[in-house]
Amino acid sequence: MSVSCALDLLARSLTTNLAASDETLGEVGISQSINSFEVEMSNWVSVFFTYLESQRLHIEKYVEKNDELGNNSGTADDSSLSPLNSSLIRYLIEFDGESVEGSAQRVFDILQQEVDKGVLIPRVKNHLILATTDLRVRFADHHQLLVGFMTQSEDISDYRHDREACTGELIDDQPDGAVWIINWLKRNLDENDQQALDVFGASG
Repeated sequence: MSVSCALDLLARSLTTNLAASDETLGEVGISQSINSFEVEMSNWVSVFFTYLESQRLHIEKYVEKNDELGNNSGTADDSSLSPLNSSLIRYLIEFDGESVEGSAQRVFDILQQEVDKGVLIPRVKNHLILATTDLRVRFADHHQLLVGFMTQSEDISDYRHDREACTGELIDDQPDGAVWIINWLKRNLDENDQQALDVFGASG
């Protein structure tokens, strides 16, 4: 199952934005400033927190569905997710999510401790590229772990997503209608994914 909804849209945009950050770092001192990179990273973290909220909602729905079907009390050889109880699922996801947060903090630590007066020397630039690459890999692994848990028992639970409804929940949960988040997503998604957001009237 592909989680074709807000969670996947957020994940793809976050991954794409980190990949583009290397290009931004390459342009620092030419057409970009280190401040522009720092602002973009701050925006990334803000969207990541939105991802975490979407993740929480998905886990709650998934656990509720599986609990209703009794899928958390099967035998060890069950092909579904039965050997893993709800608390373990939450622990694994939250613990792995903390490693992503720690990796993001590492980027800001480098900016604070190694960037002197906005001047980005090659050594520090390489440190930042390595840090953002680590963050991108950790986040991608985390999202795959999350989706993997939710798809293992899809044949039994019939757990499906309505892309429009799920993305609509993302909008409704934001006090400002998530306008800036939607616009940020659209700048970091391909044309097909952008069309999934057009229904909400966000300007690109």
